Amino acid sequence: ALAALLAAAPAQAQSPAAVGRAKAQACAACHGVLGIATAPDAPHLAGQPDFYVAAQLRAYRSGARQHPVMNVIAKPLSD
Repeated sequence: ALAALLAAAPAQAQSPAAVGRAKAQACAACHGVLGIATAPDAPHLAGQPDFYVAAQLRAYRSGARQHPVMNVIAKPLSD
């Protein structure tokens, strides 16, 4: 039984990329599936440097940057 559990453990673990893709599905409504915005007031995310996107999400989370939807979305995010 232990061998079966150990063999199954790696299959159950998701890669960081898979976890990120799952979290990013909510972003697609405004920012597009491929990061090309579909909402007129949403910026494109495709092509943005990762450090820039992370900094903006931190700013939304802290309230330093204001947007009624993004402040709510960023609030529960962790670094």
